[in-house]
Amino acid sequence: MAIQRMAVVDADNKVVNVIVYDTEGSWPTPEGCKLIQSGVFGRGHASPGGTWDGRKFVAPPNAPASQPSIEERLKALEAKVV
Repeated sequence: MAIQRMAVVDADNKVVNVIVYDTEGSWPTPEGCKLIQSGVFGRGHASPGGTWDGRKFVAPPNAPASQPSIEERLKALEAKVV
């Protein structure tokens, strides 16, 4: 079993969903859509509402530029608990 993170991209190159996909199985891709592997070096990570420019994923307009690391999130949560 080979599991990969895949973006479901429509005909306008908009990311409509992100799924975990077993490349050894078969899944009926929605009509007019294609699957593009996400998280590959140089492509970035896809997120719903974002776009595919033919080489890399572009974040949706209202998405934060970057997410805090797990360590940063844990520190923030620990600070709230005290």
